[in-house]
Amino acid sequence: MKKILFFSLMMLGITGSAQLTIVKDVSATGLRPTDNEHFIWQNNRWNGKHYYGVTVTPSVAIAVTDGTNAGTKVIKNLGHSGVLSAAIKAIIPAKDHFYIHVYVYKSWSPYIQYDELWKSDGTDAGTVLLKRFDERGETTEGISITTDQYEAANRSLSGNEMYFYGYTGSNGRKIWKTDGTAAGTSMIADKSANALTRLNDDVYFASDFKLWKISGTTGSVELIDVPNIFIVATMRMAAFKNKLYFMGFDETNGVELWSSDGTPSGTKIFTNTSPLTNNVYSLTTFNLTSTDDYLLFSTLHNASVNTRHTLYRTDGTLGGTVQLSPADAVDAGTSSGSMFSKTNENFYCFNMNQKTIFRTNYQENGYSIVSTGAYNAGNLVDYKGTAWYAGGTASMSGNNDFAEPHRTDGVQTVKTFDIITLMQGTNNIGSNPFGFHELNGNLYFFAGLGNAMKLYQFQGDYTFNRSAGNSWNAPGNWNTGVVPLSSEDTLVPAGSDVEISSTASTRNLALNAPLQIVSGSLNLEGDLNLNSRITLNNSKLNLKGISSTITGGNSTNYIVTNGTGTVNVENLNSARGIVNLPIGTATNYNPVSIANTGTSDTFSARVSDGISNTTNGAVNATWEISEGTAGGSNVSLTLGWNASQQNAAFDSASAKVGHYLNGSWLEENSGEVSNNSITATGISSFSPFAVMNFGTLAVSDFSKSKATVYPNPFNENLNISTENGGVVNFYDLSGKLVSTSVLMKGTNSLNKSSLAKGVYIYQIRNTIGEILSSGKVIKK
Repeated sequence: MKKILFFSLMMLGITGSAQLTIVKDVSATGLRPTDNEHFIWQNNRWNGKHYYGVTVTPSVAIAVTDGTNAGTKVIKNLGHSGVLSAAIKAIIPAKDHFYIHVYVYKSWSPYIQYDELWKSDGTDAGTVLLKRFDERGETTEGISITTDQYEAANRSLSGNEMYFYGYTGSNGRKIWKTDGTAAGTSMIADKSANALTRLNDDVYFASDFKLWKISGTTGSVELIDVPNIFIVATMRMAAFKNKLYFMGFDETNGVELWSSDGTPSGTKIFTNTSPLTNNVYSLTTFNLTSTDDYLLFSTLHNASVNTRHTLYRTDGTLGGTVQLSPADAVDAGTSSGSMFSKTNENFYCFNMNQKTIFRTNYQENGYSIVSTGAYNAGNLVDYKGTAWYAGGTASMSGNNDFAEPHRTDGVQTVKTFDIITLMQGTNNIGSNPFGFHELNGNLYFFAGLGNAMKLYQFQGDYTFNRSAGNSWNAPGNWNTGVVPLSSEDTLVPAGSDVEISSTASTRNLALNAPLQIVSGSLNLEGDLNLNSRITLNNSKLNLKGISSTITGGNSTNYIVTNGTGTVNVENLNSARGIVNLPIGTATNYNPVSIANTGTSDTFSARVSDGISNTTNGAVNATWEISEGTAGGSNVSLTLGWNASQQNAAFDSASAKVGHYLNGSWLEENSGEVSNNSITATGISSFSPFAVMNFGTLAVSDFSKSKATVYPNPFNENLNISTENGGVVNFYDLSGKLVSTSVLMKGTNSLNKSSLAKGVYIYQIRNTIGEILSSGKVIKK
């Protein structure tokens, strides 16, 4: 089910939470990072630690953090002198060390700058200079060890071997290679290049809008000559599942995703997703990024709005290529890649023009779009399924709320902490968080102003602790100090009774204490491990995930559907299989199992004590099972009960599932009772249901002895035979009367060609109004 949710909940977190702690005052200790570039912090991890640059005027030092006070420290001052400044521009982790690109600003008149390549194993002695590149002027482009400019990554690495863009005064910026030694650092191709990308032993690149290859066997540089094809997004290519992918243009197809096996004949268009054929394209910072399972790409669908893209993913096959977003739903992005984040489970991106955040779980229709209001969202990072970001406004008229830590699950956006609450005129001064990164299961980031920057730690432990009472919706009752979102796992320990008084959300919930939903609802994107009772009252428990389940339910621990409360299962279809709903009343456990091989839909379930409109043997319970959209369902339903609920006349040997419709109980196609449960199949209309005996006056027996209806299914003519005549009414599955015919004694041939194809309920009454027979017929 598609979810487009245009609302924003701006909630103020509690700064003093035990779960947001200061690791270190990095300003006071000379450890303030010199660069807040987001993707440097997504790629500067090596050997379980993060490395970064610190200004030591006029030089720069390499520092490290392991998430502790003692472990956040300087490793080595790189020792520049006689220069104006130096800065670390990129860190690339390799097998036995990491590479460091150092930029040096030597003088301004004349303007002289140069670059250096270092390597480090995280120690002073192991941090050494590999190459100092030639000095250059103000406008000359220098080296770069990031071959993917958006994610600050190098796509050519293999072990310690790295291709990069080096510089000499005589050759300019060309292709270089290093093995981590000074002798092994040299130019290997006198050619300008972009998007150096390794596929197996070879390294590919784009030059002059064509595809080239550096042979891993011979070292030769080869043109992969495919006529009439041009690489358009030359800043990034992708190696994915033994193929190289790029965005290419030809006159027939326009700009589309292409793939290559490294040969001209094996370089071809992969799929055609855009209706456009002209050479119009705008770069997206996330195009051709990948997870373990999928490659992401985007195309334009509207030439007049070339800043809006449609997002796709592929598993490397055409059958596994799926559209993830609505057409034109994703912004092209900005010059910074800090506005998207990906994991194997989720992709988030900020749409700056639309002021929305888009999220997908990589499944068809598995997306959501949430408004950020007036807030921008920079430095996006996925922490345990939730996107954290620096959210802030930027209005020239003032009244700004500058950047503070926010988070979103794709359903709502939350201002999680106000680290700095100072006001400057009409503006709320923010802490401008950056460097979001995860270590040892915790989230870290830097925040603060001027000489007051600190390294913070957030422990994502959403355990309910009752510190501020029993309200789920109170931030102080959670170890995190903030209320969980639908992307966050929660734990309610034994002895911590909890109450929900407005809408609450979680991903997976381990419930070990009673939970009361007084008002609102509880939304579950994941699974519920039920080790206590939930009482719904007049509220709802919604299983919203595509595979959400409830485990642990039994006659002691179940969901009490008192009042009008229901358990709702979204996206129930054939792929989902059987969903078990451990529901019951205050005194009886009456579980339901439901499966649907028809059209995907939302189903709700509740149960109450008692049964009406029958004097036959029955279980003293009524199950209300409903579907969200009438029609198209094919449901298998299993109902369970306690032996004490069976009335004196109940005979389990002949019991059936009954469905009350249009004033009478209809017998469903039922199996046999086993362990106080019974299953009915082929159900296509709903609510209410019961378990009963159809006795001597039951509809089924009337059907056998008083009336005959055939053929079933039928095309145009339906035959009905009765002993004394009467009338037959036909109802659609919503209960609407759609046709009536008078019946004569004997066989009646009724022309029902006017009825649309589908399932109908018939009801036959005799001349004094008694019901003789009811059932279902199918019009073909």
